[in-house]
Amino acid sequence: MILEELAAHLDVTYPGPAWLSTFGVVHAEVVDAGTDGDLDLLHLKRTPTSDDGWSVVLEVPLGDAIAYWNPRGSGERPQLPADWSGSDATSFVSSAPMGCLYDAAGGTLLAFAADEVVHEVNLRFGVWEEGRSFVVRIDLPSGSDEVTLALARPGRPFHESVAQLSGWVRSRRGSSLAVPAAAVEPVFSTWYAFGQDLAAEAVEQEALEAVALGCRSVFVDDGWQELGDGRLYAGVGDWVPDERKFPDLAGHVGTLHDAGMSVVLWIAPLLLGARSRAHARLADLAPAFAERLQCRVLDPRLRAVREHVVDTCVHLVTHYRLDGLKIDFIDEAMTYAGTPAPEDVGDVGVAVDLLLTALSERLAAAGRPETVIEFRQPYAGPGIAVHSNAIRAADCPADAIANRCSIADLRMSEGAAAVHSDMMMWDPQASTRSVARQLYGGFFAVPQLSMRLADLSVDHRAVVRAFLSRWRSVRDVVLHGRFVPGAPEARFPVLRAELDGRVVVGVYQDVVVPVPARFTELTLFNATAAPGLVLRPEDGGSRFVRVRVVDERGHLLAERREQWDTALVALDVPSSAIVQVTPSRS
Repeated sequence: MILEELAAHLDVTYPGPAWLSTFGVVHAEVVDAGTDGDLDLLHLKRTPTSDDGWSVVLEVPLGDAIAYWNPRGSGERPQLPADWSGSDATSFVSSAPMGCLYDAAGGTLLAFAADEVVHEVNLRFGVWEEGRSFVVRIDLPSGSDEVTLALARPGRPFHESVAQLSGWVRSRRGSSLAVPAAAVEPVFSTWYAFGQDLAAEAVEQEALEAVALGCRSVFVDDGWQELGDGRLYAGVGDWVPDERKFPDLAGHVGTLHDAGMSVVLWIAPLLLGARSRAHARLADLAPAFAERLQCRVLDPRLRAVREHVVDTCVHLVTHYRLDGLKIDFIDEAMTYAGTPAPEDVGDVGVAVDLLLTALSERLAAAGRPETVIEFRQPYAGPGIAVHSNAIRAADCPADAIANRCSIADLRMSEGAAAVHSDMMMWDPQASTRSVARQLYGGFFAVPQLSMRLADLSVDHRAVVRAFLSRWRSVRDVVLHGRFVPGAPEARFPVLRAELDGRVVVGVYQDVVVPVPARFTELTLFNATAAPGLVLRPEDGGSRFVRVRVVDERGHLLAERREQWDTALVALDVPSSAIVQVTPSRS
């Protein structure tokens, strides 16, 4: 359908790489072509005769294609949509114009990214039935006169293509924020634990519990602010502490610092509620009303709004000696997309980019360049990512599968920032194995916990302590090693990270698990309900190893020496247990 719709307008002005069946443009031309390492680059320009938008079309044979990945997430649509159903709208605050079609072996068939990450871009993609091929159409707005398109060459693992393309986009955007130490420390979050019903004394008590278990950061979420109640946002906009809950916020932050915790504060600076004192002053700057949030949205295209937001955020960080801000609801800015421009900045993406650039500059000027700035999905693409140093998975309370999938998607596409799990919670009456499986869902990210820790049972506390201790022991591998996600189409049944011979493998489904041929330390955790793991060493050769198995509470279950001399190795590893394997002399 995509090719049929454009047949009369398609201008194949450049043959493109040989592996493409079709490379075509509409109302555009190719002005330059080149390479960047393994990437083929095409510089495109809208033809001056067109006042409308313009398009790029890519087509490849289906081959052994099994799925199409994009930054929106692995579970939101059919793995191979028809070309009349696959679509995505990207902008500076939502996703990114990129994607990857891959085959049953995980090899790239078609992987692309456009460096237009500020203006809105519409993507259509899917299987063209008549042509037995896969087609992508990239529709660019008239305000975007030039774009460079990067194409990863076929054959390499899909996750490597995605990571390379994401890195290329970020490099076009400039340098990313430095990742401070506070951004890679396990987090205690107040959100699921308290909701908006929180207060300084309770948070301080929980912080002491969190430190004892292994957390080193507190994220004080929604509810700290005046009129912060009712789950919706009719009271937001003043961004001053609720003195009933936090009579001395600066002193509270100091207490948490003394306990060894960094402190990050939640804020939604574009939201403006009618109950706030600021409403009378700022309402004219927020003409749009968000019904589902019960508040207005400030228009970031206005200079006064950008200055207000930056002033507010910098004041909070400096006045209360915060270590960071959890900046929420940035994507609400898109309510103004396509509306008449109130000032010279007419594009929402450009406006938000200006706002966040000014925030970074002001924080640096205030002596706080390493402030933690946390964003979350969906405003987590490689374009906006340069303005944050912590990216959190989308809200998915108690959904360990969604958490794992979101983390894997972010790990492939974000690169520079520290990826955080969603805040992990569970039934206080659940088994210890159930608790462990929730925690393992966040293992390949900086873990955020959100339970009332003081109320946890002795066994649940033991699981949390063992989990955080194990995670910290392999943090460098998990966060900075080579990340190898397995099969997005199957919701990532196995995740792996490797660094300097150390390997960490998370097993989430009852499948045969490939492991590297050689390692200095292999850590596996059984996040399935099955009582055992089956490994396939990549070389199948004979070796002696020492195996140490602990349960989810950290209790030693077994320690033995084994010889692996078959193509498949069965390990007795109970559900939710962890096994550590090291080479041993014969």
